[in-house]
Amino acid sequence: MLLSVLLHTYSMRYVLPAAVMLGTAPTYILAWGAWRLFSALLPARFYHQVDDRLYTIYQSMVLFFFENYTGVQVILYGDLPKSKENVVYISNYQVKGRGVNWRLAGA
Repeated sequence: MLLSVLLHTYSMRYVLPAAVMLGTAPTYILAWGAWRLFSALLPARFYHQVDDRLYTIYQSMVLFFFENYTGVQVILYGDLPKSKENVVYISNYQVKGRGVNWRLAGA
């Protein structure tokens, strides 16, 4: 009984990061909306500075969960692993004034 509960818990390890990210998204959207309304009277450079900071904080949290909690390894440089693996690569970047652009590649 305990072993089956433990195995089930281990198989559900991806639920916590998803719940945290989905749970914090409304908070970030509300913070962004409040900042958007407040900064309407300020110069645009102030809005863009805080908007970039909010985006950086949220993406840092997403990266933290994918690197540390789920066990995904992000390799930025170095030798290629010897084993053959499949990968789905999703990346995004923010362009000033154009929002977020997404790229998706599978191997």
